[in-house]
Amino acid sequence: MNINLNKQHLHFAMHPRFAMGHLKPYMQLSNNLAEQGHRVTFFLPSKVHPSISPFNSHPDLITLIPITLPPVSGLDPNFQTTADCDLPAQYLLAAAFDKTAPVIQSHLQTLQPDAIFFDFAHWIPDMAKTLGILSICFYSSPAASLAYLLVKLAGYDRPLPSDFPPACLALSKHENNCVDSFLMGEYGEGITLGERLKMSGTQCDMIAFRTFRELLLNLTYYHTFYFEAW
Repeated sequence: MNINLNKQHLHFAMHPRFAMGHLKPYMQLSNNLAEQGHRVTFFLPSKVHPSISPFNSHPDLITLIPITLPPVSGLDPNFQTTADCDLPAQYLLAAAFDKTAPVIQSHLQTLQPDAIFFDFAHWIPDMAKTLGILSICFYSSPAASLAYLLVKLAGYDRPLPSDFPPACLALSKHENNCVDSFLMGEYGEGITLGERLKMSGTQCDMIAFRTFRELLLNLTYYHTFYFEAW
């Protein structure tokens, strides 16, 4: 992959999970990149385009591209983000989200950005590699929660570190069971949420966190454990 990240100005694509808690942090990241003169192409569900557009502080550099979710049997066509539906329906929403892959690939082939930020679309790394685009998994959740989930995923096939989890992250038995159920439950067609996290975090070219430096440094050991496990 021949990507020159030393260019003065780069072109980034954004394809976050279709959930407001993901779309807004990605919009914030887009604005931060645009402030440095970089171009951004932002894929988002067509329904939320009007509500996200006012947060675009640099419309001359940030292009919002509405994406129509393909129909999925049993999914209300008005459901385009997780805010629209309950947890059981989110499985269908995830399936619809994955079906946007051909449309996203077509846009990327035409636009040829230098890199694409993503989180939920586990199929982005392979697609980006084929197109010669850098894939960056950007976690909008705090680093602490990601450290817990990612190390826990590794622990299903490998003994956990003796000092994991630290006291500040320890969950009750009930909470722990809920996390296990959530990670291992099907989330889309033929894939679990845990598998999405694992594939996204291990197959991408780079990882970015929405966090602050002190917390990230304190959790380096646990992230290292997870990625070495795969």
